[in-house]
Amino acid sequence: YPPDQPTHSPMADLYKFIYASRIAPGEPLTSVATIARVSRLNNQRLDITGLLVFDGERFIQYLEGAQANVGELAITIAVDKRHTDFTVLHEGNFAGQRSFPGWSLAYASAPDEQTLPLLAGTSGLQAEAQFNDLRLRVDMQP
Repeated sequence: YPPDQPTHSPMADLYKFIYASRIAPGEPLTSVATIARVSRLNNQRLDITGLLVFDGERFIQYLEGAQANVGELAITIAVDKRHTDFTVLHEGNFAGQRSFPGWSLAYASAPDEQTLPLLAGTSGLQAEAQFNDLRLRVDMQP
């Protein structure tokens, strides 16, 4: 949940990480709520903010925070058996404000069935641009 007071400097050098994956075959959709709940606690502990978007099959997630913390979390996510086809779409340092200040993890359903497969097929700055477009079209939930 969004903390009352951010624990990070809004202008510090940060690291962003965007990935795509698919829910593992046989994994119940109810596990997505568990993933979101546990991720919020872990992200808050690591001072990571971001957004998870799910369309019933695919995940697209954007994470931002200190590079070491985002890297640690990315490794944990990559080996999580609840999803497959983990693909890094874009990552890199940036200076400035976070895109999701106060959200240890925002969650949203995809706006349609085409957006996440299209985004999952991109990389680099194109993936970042498409993700930024997507985040403007979703209703983020606490």
